[in-house]
Amino acid sequence: MAGRRPISSEVGKRNGKGGRYNIGEFPMPVETWKSIADWATIVLIALTVVSGSAALILGDRINEKQTEQSRKFNEDLTAAKTELAEAQKETAEAQLALRKYIEEVAIARGPRRLDFKKFVGELRGKPKGTVQIWFNTLWSDEWHGNHRQSTTFATTCR
Repeated sequence: MAGRRPISSEVGKRNGKGGRYNIGEFPMPVETWKSIADWATIVLIALTVVSGSAALILGDRINEKQTEQSRKFNEDLTAAKTELAEAQKETAEAQLALRKYIEEVAIARGPRRLDFKKFVGELRGKPKGTVQIWFNTLWSDEWHGNHRQSTTFATTCR
């Protein structure tokens, strides 16, 4: 450590080698560096305050926009639910009307099965003979949605 000079705060102290400073020496006094550091601190604190204020102001604006969007969304959702309820009501009414119509048609058509006792009663006292009844057992009961198919059948009655 011999031969090393301490850090000097004097401006322009040179080592005699063409204007270069020794290692550890500053070209400006330490007080100037401290003053620069103090001003940099003040500027950075001011920028922090400005940045924080901007964040608060912009955050409030964003919050207001999100609140408005949420309110609008809730209004639209309520309107959609109302429309859905009306559509469901109309659907239920249409299903009820269809069910009533199908029942009316079924009643107007009369019974779909032969009342055997009534049929035989109507035939009493009438001339007797031989009859062949042919039918295809393909039938569709559209009321219940059943569809069946079998072979053609014939019978003879005397």
